[in-house]
Amino acid sequence: MRALILIPLVLATGGAEAAARPKPKPKPVAVAPAAPVVPELKAAPQPRTESAPWWVDRPIIPQTGVVQEEIEANRASFSGSFLGTAKTVEQAQALAMKPVAPLTEALRKLGADKVRVTTSFFMRARYQQYKNKDGTKVEDQRGDKIEAYDATITLTVDVTELSVLERAYALVLAAGPSGSTPVSFSLQTDNATKARLFSAAVADARARAEVAAQINGLGLGPVRLIDSTGRACTANILGRATPVGAGRDDDDQVTQSSMMMKKKAASPPPPGMGPSLEARAAANAFIQSPPLIRVTTKACVIYDLK
Repeated sequence: MRALILIPLVLATGGAEAAARPKPKPKPVAVAPAAPVVPELKAAPQPRTESAPWWVDRPIIPQTGVVQEEIEANRASFSGSFLGTAKTVEQAQALAMKPVAPLTEALRKLGADKVRVTTSFFMRARYQQYKNKDGTKVEDQRGDKIEAYDATITLTVDVTELSVLERAYALVLAAGPSGSTPVSFSLQTDNATKARLFSAAVADARARAEVAAQINGLGLGPVRLIDSTGRACTANILGRATPVGAGRDDDDQVTQSSMMMKKKAASPPPPGMGPSLEARAAANAFIQSPPLIRVTTKACVIYDLK
């Protein structure tokens, strides 16, 4: 007979209850607060300085000479506009060109070396208008709603010889422009005038330097540098450098506008009626007096001290 071996089964206490009981939620882990982000601060750049030039290795005196002179303007310019309105572009352009052609010919007779004429052209479409709900007129800007065209031709006249300025301006106004601009005067100094003014500025610099040296019990030595730009006398060796071109006066061209004084108040008749263009211009001349324009010239001269 076989022997039966009984193996006892041991059940864990509370196994079923433990399976049914919900598991406890894990406790949140404390996280240390992030450190604030501090932007990197960069030190402000030091003022840019210029390296010491060769002429400061000994005692020197830099001096700026200044000369001012009033010179009469020698250039003038103005413009006149002529408007033509018609149903087609070609007709509008022809109407605008009608007074321009004889006017250009009359201006050319004054001399190509005295008067220069340039032209520009502008075209604008006129559309039908309607009133919106507010009662404001609005253009119906569609291709099939064009009523007419405006063609504007503008003549810009540059006068290089002021003896013909009054004649040129009278010719433009006698042609009956739809608008004109005042005469703008300008000065363009020639090389001889520039050289004369610079020589005077150099002499003024020496006179100023001699006074400054005598006050300090010193005398002037030889010239170390002559700077026509004037920058050498304005540069700051120990601090922020002076930008290139600072303190300079450009005397190549100075402009000044002038309003015209009319001799007669009567307006010229429309072109094509009455006397010729030249005759209307002669009977309705305008006074044009060129103004005096101040020109400033500087020169920097650096002297040794002794």
